[in-house]
Amino acid sequence: IGMRYNVSATSGGFNTSGWTVEGIKGSVAHVYHSSLWGNWQYFVRSVDTEKGEIMFGEGGWQEGRGGEINSQPFFVEGVREALDEVGEWWLDRERQVLYFYPPMDVVNDDSSESNDRSEIVVDLIAPRLTSLFSIVGRGLGTTTNASVENVTLAGLTIAYTATTFLDSERYEVPSPGDWSIRRQGAIFVENAIGPTIRLCRF
Repeated sequence: IGMRYNVSATSGGFNTSGWTVEGIKGSVAHVYHSSLWGNWQYFVRSVDTEKGEIMFGEGGWQEGRGGEINSQPFFVEGVREALDEVGEWWLDRERQVLYFYPPMDVVNDDSSESNDRSEIVVDLIAPRLTSLFSIVGRGLGTTTNASVENVTLAGLTIAYTATTFLDSERYEVPSPGDWSIRRQGAIFVENAIGPTIRLCRF
């Protein structure tokens, strides 16, 4: 499974001419449903620049019905050769090297105590957790069986969780409709009585 894209530069085509096999490792294609009410994510398996073709690997389970891949919007993230905007990054997992496009005010910061212009100090955050709080009772969903009561989360900043759209094991189709869902979040609550979340930042 895959898709074709417009390669004509004169008509604003999608340019992959500089992409390499190494540079697309781990990249993800985000493709919208033809009616734009949902979208899919796939790992990119290969790119054929001459044919204007992207072949997909694992993915596509993010909504329940599926549909045609025709002329709807799409984008690809995580390609080393597409690193061309401030703040973007690419991780070479095999070599454990992080490529980062720094803001110019960081590069040109004359207030730095170091005279070595190759030294740039920035804060980098690498999310590992998909959920920060799980408030889950042992019951079957009824108030008599729930074993978690009156838990309050207050005044917290909830941020920097990892993406989950390519986690196939946790997606499910809860009805015979055309959508699926991953029942997890930064805060997950199930079989609980009276949980409160207040004055938190997300």
